[in-house]
Amino acid sequence: MLYDGGHTYLKDPIIDNIDAVAVEAFDDVGENENDPRTILFNKWTSINKPARDAHNKIKEYNDGYKSYTPIFAEYNGNGTIKAAYFEYDDTGIYVFSSFEEDTIKNFRKALDLAKEHGMKNFLLDESYNEGGKAPVMCYMLGIMTNQKSLYYKSAFSGDILESVYKCDYNLDGIFGDSREDAGYDFKYGILCSTNAFSCGSLLPVYAKEAGIPIIGETSGGGTCVVGYFNLPNAYNGQYSSYKTIVYQDGNDVEKGATPDYDITKLAADGSVDYSDFHDFALLDSILDRHYADKSPASDRAVDGKQATVGQTIKVSSVPKTGDKGIGYE
Repeated sequence: MLYDGGHTYLKDPIIDNIDAVAVEAFDDVGENENDPRTILFNKWTSINKPARDAHNKIKEYNDGYKSYTPIFAEYNGNGTIKAAYFEYDDTGIYVFSSFEEDTIKNFRKALDLAKEHGMKNFLLDESYNEGGKAPVMCYMLGIMTNQKSLYYKSAFSGDILESVYKCDYNLDGIFGDSREDAGYDFKYGILCSTNAFSCGSLLPVYAKEAGIPIIGETSGGGTCVVGYFNLPNAYNGQYSSYKTIVYQDGNDVEKGATPDYDITKLAADGSVDYSDFHDFALLDSILDRHYADKSPASDRAVDGKQATVGQTIKVSSVPKTGDKGIGYE
């Protein structure tokens, strides 16, 4: 068994299925860092508090979307965005928090609106996305890149398995068509953070390999295939299994997708400041400049500075060039 930072845990019913005394005894686990039960719990999950805090920091910036009016929006029970679509200048921005069955419906709805409204760019904001179903992720990836395969590597044998997805991209009931059949011709980009986990990390990893620019910060990994267990006494949970998703050549993708454009800042307390993640003018400018400056040699010049593929450009919203308030360092 492997561990990838978030797929291994005991599910909540493990306590509820025992008895009321056990529920009361474990109800405050995690509240006191020095409590032996909390220490054991943290050891089990292999996640310490600083790592969890850093992972969840971006969620504090969710209110940033309130500065804009969505074309459509659906919300989770806690008030955070489940799926929403915004437009700024010539860029459509689709925000989504997971890869579930209805994600495709909302994704297509956003794409159709962007096409109808004459958008040139289409940005997927999955900086709050903690994963979901791989087939959904593959459908979305295929719409943007025409990639149809995922690759799995065994920790035991080192063998690599290719899993080919045949998708009905235009939803006409016929599987195996190409992305062109869907009828979308956008210049795509992905906004992600360390909170983007599992499929939320795989999408930018594979998209970057296909040449789509990544904005934000490095995605959060989580590449193990999930296994599940149920015990006779009602204990149940899931674990990071022995198979990991990899590149076609077998190289590891656990480190996530490094951004082509890093828009994080340092907050006064030393934590990451994600406020620019909701600066739509900045995001629109980055995509416009990226595709305008892209050359056949796969090099791009930004304000006279040459950046090769694989190099991250630090970007801020501080006016340095006079171009829509975007500054490249």
